[in-house]
Amino acid sequence: MSDLNCEHYKRHCHLKCNICNEFYPCRFCHDNIKSHLFNRKEVIEIKCLKCEYIQKPQEKCEKCDIVFAKYFCNICNLFDDEGDEKGIWHCDSCGICRIGGKDNFFHCDICKSCLSINNKENHKCLPDILNNDCPFCLEDMFNSRDAATPLKCGHYLHSNCYKLFFENPNGLLRCPICSKSCFDMSKYWEYLDNAIINTPMQEDLKINVNLICCDCNKESETIFNFIGLKCKLCGSYNTKQLK
Repeated sequence: MSDLNCEHYKRHCHLKCNICNEFYPCRFCHDNIKSHLFNRKEVIEIKCLKCEYIQKPQEKCEKCDIVFAKYFCNICNLFDDEGDEKGIWHCDSCGICRIGGKDNFFHCDICKSCLSINNKENHKCLPDILNNDCPFCLEDMFNSRDAATPLKCGHYLHSNCYKLFFENPNGLLRCPICSKSCFDMSKYWEYLDNAIINTPMQEDLKINVNLICCDCNKESETIFNFIGLKCKLCGSYNTKQLK
C-alpha cells in the first residue's frame, strides 16, 4: 500500500499490524479487509512513506526527518495531519484519543467516557453504557470516531445515527433499547385525546384492557380504542396492551 493517505487519516507513514505483520495506512483500512482487528496501541513499527525506512512509532522519521503528522499521540500511536481541524485530544481517563475539541466534552467517571458538555447538566449516568454497541449501526460506541449522543431516557447512540433516525420528519420517536419517548410528546398526546373524543367507538368494542406504559413503566387499565391506549397514570400513549 503506497498511497499517501487513506479515507480516514492524512499521514506520512503506515503502521504495522503485529498479528499479520503487514503495513496499513490505518486500523480501519486494515479491519475492512482482515478477519482480525488492528490494535494500534500495540504497534511497534511504522514505515515512512517518503524513504520507506521502518522504525518505532515517533513524531518524525529518524532517517529523512519528515514529520509524519501534525498530531501524534505516543500512547495511541495516532497520526493525523488534520488534528487541529478535527479537534483531536487524548483523554487520560478514557485512555484513547477523542475528536471534537477537548473543551466541548467532559469525562464522566461513572459512565467511563467523554460526553458532550451540552448534556452535562441533564446527564443521566448509566455505568459502562458506552461499552455497548450502537443500537442502530451495531458498531462499537466507546472507541468510535463518531461522538455519542444521549437520548432523553439516557441511552446513547452515534451522533450520525441520531441524525439519520431522529432528525427527520419521518424519524423515530422512541428509544430502540427501552422504548421510552425520546421527545416531549404532550402536544401529540393532546391530539390523540381530541381524536378519541371525536371518533366514537361502538358500544360492543368499549371493553377494559390492561396495558403497560413504556414511559412510566407502570401497568394500568383503560377502555380500548383503536386510535391508542392512554396510560391513566402519566397520560402517555406510548403503551402496549397486555394479554
